[in-house]
Amino acid sequence: MAEIPANLDAQASRYIYSNNDFSSNGVKPSAFVPPAPHPNELSVCITSDLSEAEIWKIGTEARRDKTIKARGDLLVSSIQQISDEQGGFLQVLIDGIPHLRHANIKNLPLHKSLQRTVAIELANKAKLIPA
Repeated sequence: MAEIPANLDAQASRYIYSNNDFSSNGVKPSAFVPPAPHPNELSVCITSDLSEAEIWKIGTEARRDKTIKARGDLLVSSIQQISDEQGGFLQVLIDGIPHLRHANIKNLPLHKSLQRTVAIELANKAKLIPA
């Protein structure tokens, strides 16, 4: 499946599997730091028009090796307002792998200090939903 842009009005959910990535104050920036194997993209799921049970099921099935602790919900439009390091903006592209609603936040900065700045912006825009 080719990558397609997510609808700007869509909700994107970042699943959180570590207690260190959130607190009673909300989602921590660490939840939005890209993993080393893919430093310029971050996995999310487009969860608009799904029930809470369906949203949690996707997160549980995505990582059967870990227990889901929470999620951070944000609008695609708020993600795409954040600048990348090239003078453009982040993109949310649906790739449908391994789930039809799977997407990646693309164009994340490769430089660690800029990654941290973007992670803080994403965390500040995210609404924490505890499991």
